[in-house]
Amino acid sequence: MNDLNKKILDEDGHLNDSGIVLYAEAMKLRQIEKLSDELQQHLIDCGYCSLRVAQLFEHIEQIDFSDWGLHPILGEAKNIDLLLGDQSDNLDIAIQKLLEESIQVPLLENLIAAQHTYRNSNSSSELRVLFPQPEQLCMNTLTFNFSQAIDKNCKLSLSNHTGRILKTELPLNITEFSIDISDINTFPFGLYYWKLMPKGGKAIVGKVFIYSK
Repeated sequence: MNDLNKKILDEDGHLNDSGIVLYAEAMKLRQIEKLSDELQQHLIDCGYCSLRVAQLFEHIEQIDFSDWGLHPILGEAKNIDLLLGDQSDNLDIAIQKLLEESIQVPLLENLIAAQHTYRNSNSSSELRVLFPQPEQLCMNTLTFNFSQAIDKNCKLSLSNHTGRILKTELPLNITEFSIDISDINTFPFGLYYWKLMPKGGKAIVGKVFIYSK
């Protein structure tokens, strides 16, 4: 683990407030590649941290950064403590405000809360979605991994609060399926719900945040 990661990860391996701010700023400045591979992978794997980053990014997305000067970590010349200090102090307030303002679809939220197949089935014969993780932050590509090969007709749809954005039928005998979400006009940043509908089986519902660099 490099020195920076030690400063922005807590004892449980999650991003602390400074880490959340730094990652959101890297998204804002289009400089995620300057963060460590370990940090980038953590955001892919950890639904909790990716949700917090997504919520903060939504808050700062429209802020004009042109007069900030050079960023000390992402290629600029400001004191990192000054950069992170005020925003970190207000992070919890910003996240709570964004949660209150998030546009959710009650029907799908209820399905997610009630379902038992998504990550909770003990049956080896039950099709499960292993990835994406709940509320995962996805950038440019949304990849689904399944517990077993698709052996029956399955439809996959993706929607947000405006309605359905995509619907497709999955090929048979696959355990992974990816969707290109890089077109910001088709997939603007925000909360999306996915639904997997196996023929003759239970629908599986989840949600992710999409951000296209």
